[in-house]
Amino acid sequence: MRGEAVVQSRAIKLTPLGWVCLVLAVILTISGPFFRPDDIEVTPVHDHHLAVWAVTVGVALILAAIGFSQSRDTGLQRWVTSLVFGVLAAQGSWFLASAAATRLEMQADFPAATTRTVDQALALGKARRWGGKTTHWSVDTAGPTPVRLPISRTDYDFMTTHVAGDGFFCAHVTVQTAGKALRVLHGAHQLPTGTVAICPAAPDPTPHGAYKLGKDISVTWYGDGASPAAQ
Repeated sequence: MRGEAVVQSRAIKLTPLGWVCLVLAVILTISGPFFRPDDIEVTPVHDHHLAVWAVTVGVALILAAIGFSQSRDTGLQRWVTSLVFGVLAAQGSWFLASAAATRLEMQADFPAATTRTVDQALALGKARRWGGKTTHWSVDTAGPTPVRLPISRTDYDFMTTHVAGDGFFCAHVTVQTAGKALRVLHGAHQLPTGTVAICPAAPDPTPHGAYKLGKDISVTWYGDGASPAAQ
């Protein structure tokens, strides 16, 4: 086509530059989740959603424009190509921007000079069983701004069967503290079996949402299939 190389496929027609950008968009989408931090920050709470959305929309619009300009299709197919570029870019940039923001916040909240690592018991609130194609289990920490921690099936069953007596459910975890900042190390991954236990008393003052044995521990079910009580 007048000296301009055009790469063709059954679905779309792109220039070489278009294909390069498409491959980069796919890589962005696949690699995004791998940049997620291993640790979960409990306090302080950061709200970076607006900045993440701004980055996501900006990158998506740029890649969509590239897809449109580098497409050699016509009519509706050209707009479809642009949409594919935009969706891939939005998904990948959301993961990357969110992970980058979280990492920068943790770096600021936990300076090496003042950060210390200790074992600590965190009071727990809700326990959840998530269904669907795969099943996994989690708990929420007690407090006004709970965070979700993945746990094993054994620990979930422990909570559902020990609902009478004195004490509170808690999770024995390794945390890092720096001033008022606190994060659970490796909290993004399933915590080892035996993490959930019964503590004689919740921390004083008792965090909002801490569930005492004998009370409703708010064991809930999300997903397809029968509820935990029916299993």
